[in-house]
Amino acid sequence: TKMTTSTLVPVGSEIAYEIVVTNAGPSTADDVTVSDTLPLDTNFVSASTGCAPVAGILECNLGSLAAGESTTIVVVLIPTAESMLVNTASVDTSTSEPIKTNNETPPVVTLAYQPVTLLVNKTAAPDPVLMGATLTYTITVTNDSIVTATDVTVSDALPAEVSYVSSSTSCSESLGIVMCNLGDLAPGASTAVTIDVTPNTTGTITNTVNVTTTHPGSTQQVFTDSASAASVFPDLIYAGSEVLGDGAITANDCNPLVVSVENIGGTSATVVAAVLSTVTPGVTVEQDSSGYPDIGAGSTELNNFAFRLSTAPDFECGSDIELVLTVTTAEGVFELPFTVATGDTGAAYRFDSNEQIALLDNTTTDSPVMVAGVNGPLAGVRVLMHATHTFVSDLRVELVAPDGTAVLLVNKQGTNGDNFGTACSPDDQRTIFDDTAATSITASVAPFVGSFIPETPLAVLYGTSGAAVNGEWKLRITDDQSLDPGELVCWSLELVTEPCSPGVGQCGTDLMVTKLAREDRVANGQPLTYDIVITNNGPDDASDVQVVDTLPAGSTFVNASTGCTESAGVLDCFIGQLAAYETTTVTLTLIPNTTGSLTNVVSVIPPDENDPLTDDNISSVT
Repeated sequence: TKMTTSTLVPVGSEIAYEIVVTNAGPSTADDVTVSDTLPLDTNFVSASTGCAPVAGILECNLGSLAAGESTTIVVVLIPTAESMLVNTASVDTSTSEPIKTNNETPPVVTLAYQPVTLLVNKTAAPDPVLMGATLTYTITVTNDSIVTATDVTVSDALPAEVSYVSSSTSCSESLGIVMCNLGDLAPGASTAVTIDVTPNTTGTITNTVNVTTTHPGSTQQVFTDSASAASVFPDLIYAGSEVLGDGAITANDCNPLVVSVENIGGTSATVVAAVLSTVTPGVTVEQDSSGYPDIGAGSTELNNFAFRLSTAPDFECGSDIELVLTVTTAEGVFELPFTVATGDTGAAYRFDSNEQIALLDNTTTDSPVMVAGVNGPLAGVRVLMHATHTFVSDLRVELVAPDGTAVLLVNKQGTNGDNFGTACSPDDQRTIFDDTAATSITASVAPFVGSFIPETPLAVLYGTSGAAVNGEWKLRITDDQSLDPGELVCWSLELVTEPCSPGVGQCGTDLMVTKLAREDRVANGQPLTYDIVITNNGPDDASDVQVVDTLPAGSTFVNASTGCTESAGVLDCFIGQLAAYETTTVTLTLIPNTTGSLTNVVSVIPPDENDPLTDDNISSVT
């Protein structure tokens, strides 16, 4: 008998045949030989002992074989071409053998085939993709073999997170499964199909494709690849605004404005630019465009350059300005309407806290109130409180503003008496801290009923606005002694803003100066060069622009750009006309003649045109 280990074998791989010779008896068979004509398109590799190929025929001398005895011959070949391998073997003996019909094996048929390797590449684009937008899967199949792959088929079971839209003409979809019949694929050839879907949820979506061929030997092989894409959606919302400068929008004024934009979506908003517009009468957006940094998911960013609003001389102070920020991103366009309040006509605000808080020994206690909607700089501040305590001389009381400014109201006064005030209502039964009071708190005794001048004037808070006012204020009480308990029963914060008054004129220019040192460390006596960059952020052209640089002590002037002169340690550079959004650079070279740090301060002198942002008119570098 003859058998093989496989009926399918790849070209170039070994195939083993087993030839089993049995003597059914009743006598010993002598001079037993086996003859095996090796199939064409094969190379001989090895055979059992006693066997050798001669001219394509394997001859095996087995010697004598006793009755009932069997022996096995193993022959190993390698197919060299794709073909049908037919192999038979025969046995013979010098001993008389009346029955020879079983001396030859039936043909053993093996298919030698060239392996087919299909390279599958699947991509998903764009990644990330906005939820509801088109996500395209591209499936590329390449025949990386030397024979044709027949009846190539693509099968793609779409994930539940997407909805089918369309696909290539060779494809069809049913019940969420896309089938593509690619036909035969020649050696080295590639073909591609696309499948368009829309994500219906956010998150990472993974899709796996299977590719098969009917080529012999490959019918059970599945070639796969996967592609993942993040289904996301940036969602931008207005997150607040702040008027720079004095914080108040008045008539005939130029008001720099920063606008916070928050991304509450699942992916970054990229290539972000915004345009600010308004339909409010008497208001013009002079600087209406600015870029933003990319806004990551969950992040908030500010405009790179301040928007600027001009108000007409007849603008009605106290009325709201309706604005729309149109934000354009690579992922879409967002329209963010919001309102900016303008200056008050000397409005008064009151914020109350009626939460009773224990005043513990050797402890600092904060009682917060949230302030919002205060427009314009402060012109008045009062604190009204009622606290019970059996020894108020243990207590230190401070008012802390949102920007961290702390005002000392009273520190260990009271001549060993009890309490601040006697009741929460009416107000005149509280302790009231007021700069305009007639009596200082230091000249009074507990329970301090009425109005008193605080130990530190509340006037240090006057003129503050914006985020320095709108936010969390705290009444901070410190008890650094033991034995005497207490409780803050109530307190109130009263704020008064400055009366609305005309501004200094409508928007003109915004000059900004930045100074950079080319070297952060130089040897004593070696040149040190500075670059002074002057930018006109617009919206108007600037004329007669001038830069003044007071040279640091311990240095010697060497040279500067054309248009600059140095006298008595002061560098004066006349820039002249600087168009809106134009930048120019002045270079300055010094020689340090001492060791240590050199700090150099430069300023740009605003022209006759109005420059509302003076904070960026000065720059220094050390």
